[in-house]
Amino acid sequence: EWDSINNDTEEICPSTKYGSKDAVINVGTSLTGTFTVLKSAILTSSIFDTTLLSRGATFNSIMWKGTLGVGAVRFKIAASDSTNGPWEFRGGETCSTTSFYDPEGSDIPVEIKCPEYFNNKRYFRYIVQLCPGAGCGGTNVDSPAVTDIMINWAP
Repeated sequence: EWDSINNDTEEICPSTKYGSKDAVINVGTSLTGTFTVLKSAILTSSIFDTTLLSRGATFNSIMWKGTLGVGAVRFKIAASDSTNGPWEFRGGETCSTTSFYDPEGSDIPVEIKCPEYFNNKRYFRYIVQLCPGAGCGGTNVDSPAVTDIMINWAP
């Protein structure tokens, strides 16, 4: 669960559940309550261990479940061989540190591009940004509600 939802504040999400091939991150029921996100809200996940000691994982796609509302839900991914990082979050078509993966909506996976930054790493994290309006600007009372985040990976 999020400890709090503040304007442009980054929070750590401790609640997790995951399987061997899909990491299903349960972000808790507090996100499905009634609230208004006046600016974009950013959550940084805890560290997930693929338990693949020698070769790491191949990261395939990311998907979320919930309600889109009028805004957007977007992601960055980071992977490392150490729990201490480095954690360089990247996303989008160019995999730059300023770009995000932008799924078109709930239950629609988006491919994790640029394997040179993510594949063959043991640990991973993500950043999710909830945007109350198009382009993460403006305000809207019908902001996104995220209940689960799935990262598909293979050994």
